[in-house]
Amino acid sequence: MPRWSRHHTRRAILLVLIAIVGGLLTFGGADMLREFKMRLTMRELQRQCMGYRADPEQIVYDDNPKTLHSLRESDAGLGWYKAKSQPRGRTHIGRQVAPLSQYCNLPGGFPMPVFLHGRTDSRGRQRLTLVHLAERVEDAAELTMTFTLASHAPITPWGYPKMQASDCRLVVPGVPNTTPMRFYAGQPDPEDRSRFSLTFEIDGTRSTINGILNDDGSIKLRMADGPGQLSPVAR
Repeated sequence: MPRWSRHHTRRAILLVLIAIVGGLLTFGGADMLREFKMRLTMRELQRQCMGYRADPEQIVYDDNPKTLHSLRESDAGLGWYKAKSQPRGRTHIGRQVAPLSQYCNLPGGFPMPVFLHGRTDSRGRQRLTLVHLAERVEDAAELTMTFTLASHAPITPWGYPKMQASDCRLVVPGVPNTTPMRFYAGQPDPEDRSRFSLTFEIDGTRSTINGILNDDGSIKLRMADGPGQLSPVAR
């Protein structure tokens, strides 16, 4: 009787693996191939979002009824929107970023990213970093906005990492909620790859919010200058 060797063991294991893979391809090969292609497409969209740059003077949100029409006519990239979840549904203009709309796959697109770029934490891990202007809270007495903060590790051909997301509220004390507000495109910090900044304008006066991507994937915002108080919102 021939002696069973390590060579025979490795060959047997290889044959079993080939049989398993063959079975998977036979019964689910088409679905697996489609899923693989989809991940590659999403990975490319994510790469485009992580490399997205916008001029710091580019308007991404404005709700001043006196300037909405002129801004919309002068900039085809701005679209009309309405906060349907709010009591009065304040009309405003916002800007979509095509790769992000495709990446999120939401009906009607994904407007008002006030920051979109790739940021890198202190351990050198890069993530898609997004600050989305969720809505203006109309039933508040003072000017109140909410943001969704999200980061997403690079997609691989084999799976989707879990997205890290949280919500944050901006309240500007002493400013009536009827006061118009504008946001400009957020900018990555050229000196620190984990940081970025947001700029908003009230009555012609600009204020700055600084942001940072933490090592756990969370995003933290703090006021750098100007009026405003930031606080987390429980989900």
